[in-house]
Amino acid sequence: MSARKVTAVLTGTVAVPAAAAAATMLIAAPASAAPATHATHAAKVRVWYPTKVTGLRVRSGPSTRFRTLHVLGRAGTLVRIRCYKVGQRINGDPIWYNITKPYTGYVSGFWLRTGPDPAPGIPRC
Repeated sequence: MSARKVTAVLTGTVAVPAAAAAATMLIAAPASAAPATHATHAAKVRVWYPTKVTGLRVRSGPSTRFRTLHVLGRAGTLVRIRCYKVGQRINGDPIWYNITKPYTGYVSGFWLRTGPDPAPGIPRC
């Protein structure tokens, strides 16, 4: 597809096939779209999850005794999970995720919208 046609799709001035329109919608999807996935052993594993709270602390280890490295923004901020460790229980949840984006460190699984902890397909560190 030429750059002219892509521009036309974005401005809505030219009719294009449904596949091209769908591709454009994927390109222009907002940050709050469904979390990304990657293939592992022929299964799709979610690696991006939203936070439940504003100001979640990213720590240097799996406990509140570890130093705070960063503080995340608003609830719904997406974090990329690399692996998990068992650590200090936060409201009964002992799972801590090692994240790599938007910062690197550990966050309590209690404060992420992962569903059950540990999240399916996420390896142990």
